[in-house]
Amino acid sequence: MFRFAASSMPVTLRRWGLVAMACSAVALSGCGGGDRAKEYVPDRVVTFGDENSAIESYSSVALNASGGSAKTVYGLTYSVNSVGFGDAAFCTDQTATTLCADADKLTGSITFTKLSGNAYLLDAVNTGDTRNVVTLIDLGTADYATFDDAPMKLTINKLFLCYNNTIWVQVVAHNFGKGYEAQCPLDRGGAENYAAYGAKVQQINDQIAANRGRLGKGVLVTLMAGQNDILEVYAAVRATTLSEASAIAELKLRAATMARGVRDIISTGAKVALALTPDLGESPKAATGGEDAALLRRLTMAFNDALYITELGNTSGRSLAGVNPEPYTNTLTRSASYVYRTAVCDPASAIRPDGSTIGGGDADAGAKVKYCNGSTLVSGGNTSTYMWADDVHFAPLGHSLIGAAAATRITNQF
Repeated sequence: MFRFAASSMPVTLRRWGLVAMACSAVALSGCGGGDRAKEYVPDRVVTFGDENSAIESYSSVALNASGGSAKTVYGLTYSVNSVGFGDAAFCTDQTATTLCADADKLTGSITFTKLSGNAYLLDAVNTGDTRNVVTLIDLGTADYATFDDAPMKLTINKLFLCYNNTIWVQVVAHNFGKGYEAQCPLDRGGAENYAAYGAKVQQINDQIAANRGRLGKGVLVTLMAGQNDILEVYAAVRATTLSEASAIAELKLRAATMARGVRDIISTGAKVALALTPDLGESPKAATGGEDAALLRRLTMAFNDALYITELGNTSGRSLAGVNPEPYTNTLTRSASYVYRTAVCDPASAIRPDGSTIGGGDADAGAKVKYCNGSTLVSGGNTSTYMWADDVHFAPLGHSLIGAAAATRITNQF
């Protein structure tokens, strides 16, 4: 790849990372373009990173209608999870742990008043239509013709469609015919995910070191890093325990640490698709009263520029492809049809798959977005137009833009 000193680039291009990330037409052959015998398709995809790349699960004994061991819902992401609902069934049976096997075939309008209810998992992993399906069982009364104020039970299936693309790494993996089967039994295989909630660059390097034996020729590594590091030093600056200059210096050190991890991956023969942190200065957090949007923007740019331009700017485009999400949020380049700086998920509506609510002291209190889906959006919220899921995490729209750009970059460069 042609080498450019960061200081010689136009400031706008340096901040967007477009020179380093896109590989200009003049440098295309050095970036991985030119004549190739066949299109690049990885043998396996391996994912490292923070929650922006993580796919997790939720287990609870409350999901087991027959009691005993916990049942698990798979494939939850820190964005807006994809769910679907089956047909509702009504019956007069008031047993709280059974389905409406002999459902009443009611027609016309019915008013159902919920008295109590719970969620029970039918089956988590076995084959068939009941995988990753939670059945909601609500006891109540119905106001309907011959069932005027009569005891009724409502059951409805809620399908957690974890194979749908909600985060960028799924978009990339599916583009190459791979899927995260271990995290989502409904998906295909071929992709492995080691990303974790809250991970900062040192923890991500630990992920790489722990799974280095899984890397090598034929492996594509997808990686996003930096958000939690940026938020950590931002909080320190706001608390006046760190100056902005010291915060930027710290982020440059962390970028250097992450770059060492990327180079270590490349040394195994694997190729890397690196997504930089979305501009937190354009996030819903930045729009919150009392926050400093300009500072968040400067810190995000400082980390991204240090990682990709300063530290990795001389890395061959045959081994490293990158995407900078900044143009998707920048006021000069972003689409006017999308909603920015407003989250699509309603934290007050977030509930776990077993129906339990998330209190302020719960371990999940800071990550309610893990349980966000189409039933827990803000009024008028739409995943096709909202860029952010919560205050700092992209919604599926943002992820799809990053994933599509990464897949294109990978295909063009490798």
